[in-house]
Amino acid sequence: MFYTERKKKVILDILAQHPKGLYGLDIVKIGEKMRLGFLDRPRRGSIHVYLGRMEDEGLVRSRKVTHDIEGHAIARRLYTITSNGKRYRPKTTVGFRFFTPIATPT
Repeated sequence: MFYTERKKKVILDILAQHPKGLYGLDIVKIGEKMRLGFLDRPRRGSIHVYLGRMEDEGLVRSRKVTHDIEGHAIARRLYTITSNGKRYRPKTTVGFRFFTPIATPT
């Protein structure tokens, strides 16, 4: 697993487009719909590791959200970009074009 600047950039760009926050697997699903290179896409097995490191760096923050599903309390972490993450993005996204939408069948 590589914790690269490009993956960090992709995750921050996705979170910046969703100010109310996203769960880790939602970030993965959005990344799968984007035209990204194989190594740039966030993956199911590593997204929470990346988000944890980014939280340690002050680029994202998380909060625990509990859902009641069939009588069971399920806790998930909702991630949002921080002001530090927003300041970090312009420094790292210059010259890169992400988010070319893939045509969806109608």
